[in-house]
Formats: sequence, structure tokens, C-alpha cells
Amino acid sequence: MLLCAAAVGLSACSTLTSMTYIDAGKSFVLGEGKHGSYRASVQNTSLGRIEVFQKSTAGDFEPLGVLKFLQKLDCSVPANTEVIFKNTSDGKAALKIKLVGDTGLSMGYKDNNN
Repeated sequence: MLLCAAAVGLSACSTLTSMTYIDAGKSFVLGEGKHGSYRASVQNTSLGRIEVFQKSTAGDFEPLGVLKFLQKLDCSVPANTEVIFKNTSDGKAALKIKLVGDTGLSMGYKDNNN
């Protein structure tokens, strides 16, 4: 079994896989609130573009890239950091997501405000 370092000790790694759909004009947010670090592997399986951002605990936005059809992004996400997937297309977007590490983080949808 793999072990991940946690703030208070060692705990077993978790893996989460999901097919996530994002309506036009919406964003999918991973990790709003307190959580540990994790690795994310995400693939855009829809024709529209997905803009990907990371938001630090200080509120700073860092662009991670734009995912086009069948493009994949692999990244390490620090503790308490949000990753935002912004659907900029006119149709529904689809993401294949695999997370390894702290998978007890919040997930939700928001309107695109910027």
C-alpha cells in the first residue's frame, strides 16, 4: 500500500475516478476549503475548450493551461488549493478525472464570473 504524508502523520492514499460534466457558462471547482495535497490527472473528452486555473490560499490565480479535445493535464495540487475547470464553450463539457492522495475534498459548480 502507498502512503501519503499528512499534516498529522501518515494515512493511506485514496484514489477517485470520475466522469464530470460541466454546463456551458459554468466552472467545476476541486478543493474549496481545507484538504491535503493530491495528484490530478484530467482529460477533456468533449469538443469545447476548458480553461484550468489554480487558486492559492492567498487568493492568487495561476493559469495551468487550456485543455482542448482529448488533451490531458497532470499536476500536483498543494494542500488547501483550488483547481478550477472553466467551460468556455457553448455546449456541455466532459472531463475524465483521476485523483490520488487526499480525495476528501469538496467539489462543486459555479457560474463563470470572469
